[in-house]
Amino acid sequence: DPAQADLWVSFTAPSGKVSRVPAFWYQDYSATVLPLGKPDWRVRFTPVETGTWQAQAAIGTLQSKPISFTVQTSDSPGFIRINPENSHYFAFDTGDLYVPIGLNIGWASGQGATVLRDYARWFDRLSANGGNVARIWMADWSFGIEWNDTPLGDYGGRMDRAWLLDQVFQMAEERGIYIMLTLLHHGPFSTSVNPQWEQNPYNVKNGGMLKSPAEFVTNPAAKELFKQRLR
Repeated sequence: DPAQADLWVSFTAPSGKVSRVPAFWYQDYSATVLPLGKPDWRVRFTPVETGTWQAQAAIGTLQSKPISFTVQTSDSPGFIRINPENSHYFAFDTGDLYVPIGLNIGWASGQGATVLRDYARWFDRLSANGGNVARIWMADWSFGIEWNDTPLGDYGGRMDRAWLLDQVFQMAEERGIYIMLTLLHHGPFSTSVNPQWEQNPYNVKNGGMLKSPAEFVTNPAAKELFKQRLR
């Protein structure tokens, strides 16, 4: 909960531009999805300038000592963005065209290490056949970090889901596959199509604050909780 612990890291580029990135609480796992060591703070950042950078963490008025690191030129094409020359297409930062070819591979049928075996097999086949994108769902039965088995705003019971999603991202990167990450799917806020509203922890019947799915986009408490989850 950032209201209790709000840790940020400031990254200063060689040009002097400062980027602030929120840190997150992380738990490592083994290949069999058993916890490894104690959880700790992590931060992820992609530099876009070469040269010497500085990083400094801060929580409230408490600051760490700044550390320096060097960013060298790489062969990474950069991020995928709307093509500035033709908005009907995508392009990398290098200007090279990106044409997405892929599938919805939203979730695996099993749990734990089975998930990684499934995605390794699927990504191998997708890549071998020219695919370069996959849509992945953060559904409650797969990579979702919040549902009715966790208190709202408390993701401690689903840290393994976050770790598994990290591994899927890494496997995709190794095979040249980009991911369209679905942060929220339709079921939890639907009463008709694949309805899961009756099980949704935001439902007042389950201790939440919403009397109907529509209130999810207007209720201040729900909006704050969802912004926290996105962070």
